[in-house]
Amino acid sequence: MVLNNEKEPIVTINNVSKRFVKSLDLAGKIAQRFGADIREEVVHAVDKVSLNIQDGEVVGLVGESGCGKSTLGRVVAGVHEPSDGIVLFRGKAIDDLTGKDAQEAALKIQMIFQDPMSSLNPRLRVQDIIGEAPVVHGVVDSGNITDYVEEIMLRVGLDPSYARRYPHQFSGGQRQRIGIARALAVQPDFLVCDESVAALDVSIQADILVIGAGVIPNIELAEESGLSCDNGICVDEYGQTEDIKVFACGDCTNHPNEKLNRKLRLESVHNAMEQSKTVASSIMGNKTAYNQIPWFWSDQYDHKLQIVGLSGDHDEVLIRGDQAESKFMLFYLKEGELIAVDAVNNPKEFLICRKLVENKVKISSDDILNQSKNLNDLII
Repeated sequence: MVLNNEKEPIVTINNVSKRFVKSLDLAGKIAQRFGADIREEVVHAVDKVSLNIQDGEVVGLVGESGCGKSTLGRVVAGVHEPSDGIVLFRGKAIDDLTGKDAQEAALKIQMIFQDPMSSLNPRLRVQDIIGEAPVVHGVVDSGNITDYVEEIMLRVGLDPSYARRYPHQFSGGQRQRIGIARALAVQPDFLVCDESVAALDVSIQADILVIGAGVIPNIELAEESGLSCDNGICVDEYGQTEDIKVFACGDCTNHPNEKLNRKLRLESVHNAMEQSKTVASSIMGNKTAYNQIPWFWSDQYDHKLQIVGLSGDHDEVLIRGDQAESKFMLFYLKEGELIAVDAVNNPKEFLICRKLVENKVKISSDDILNQSKNLNDLII
């Protein structure tokens, strides 16, 4: 990676050391009092480390167990204070920050811990573990927190219907995902990952670390079985194929959507998880049609892109927000009805826009362009 040296690093670690003192136990103190040459042991966990990390850069620390990788990460995240040296966040010494500046730095640097069970409050439900900090720090309004937690859980591959469960009700890998979700929920600028996917199956680790773009549906088996296929496996609104004993769901299906008044194939986590619930209900004899507005997200370094609806049929597009500040939204209208929204770095209003699109709200250009207009007031 070629870095622009003129840019100020997001994090600077300057000659940082961390020492831990292993105090004497009672027996040691007694022996010392009687003249034994026993002293407190000083452990040098981190010794004079210097490092610059730029925005968008990924830095990996490699070393044997016990060499101080986790300790250095905890120093950067503010869990430990350095014994010597200094840590700078966007050019400011973290230890010198006070009040609002210190709070912002603590919020913008998050850590995903190696042991998820010890880092999760066993008395809180998952919805509170993930959602409490975003509400307290104003990342999202309390009225929209349920949708926000659902979005974060989907991003890390957790079923949102588990939001009211406690940490002990999850597997080790699922608890690790909760830890990842908690860190992502406050929209940090810098993440310290202490073996953040170690508890996950190898097949799942790539889902957390890799963003895949563009897939071709694998329909060979379905075609060989005589099932109807057209840009995916053709299913009805219950996920059932033309063979009443065969169901399909997820990215591979071409399915009808009543709200969009069309058949389509979607490549999204939300679609895959919700459609699987529809299929499971259908198999159990409780048929409920799959009928949801699609939505997507993608994090591109410091840009968070969120999309709801499909904008292909729009006849008007309006921009709300500040493009220069990279915080804006594109509103797509068809005959005055809001059919889709693209949001860049504006998760608060995006949650409201999801409801507006789902409700097929008629919205005026004046309401969209008026920055002082509360979009919540437009929800029917």
